Amino acid sequence: MIDRATYKQLKHYSKAELERFLTEYYLNAAEDALDVFIGKLKNEKGIGPRTIEKIEKIRSCYRSIRGQDLSGDAGKGLEKGASRHDRAQPD
Repeated sequence: MIDRATYKQLKHYSKAELERFLTEYYLNAAEDALDVFIGKLKNEKGIGPRTIEKIEKIRSCYRSIRGQDLSGDAGKGLEKGASRHDRAQPD
């Protein structure tokens, strides 16, 4: 959810800044949804440890690829170690 202060800052963003913010916001939401989905899969009958291991491996590959895409200007403010919820904060 975007609070009032963030909304006021967003109104003054350039197109590039807004695109970067919205992209991060979307990616964060997608990653949260993926975490919930994988959590539910772990409790499903017929999904064994090997399948869960494969899913976790794919998710870690996604995170490492995403981390590489965030280098340079596109990743401004998205330093390693920041939580994903902190990444979509306005500059």
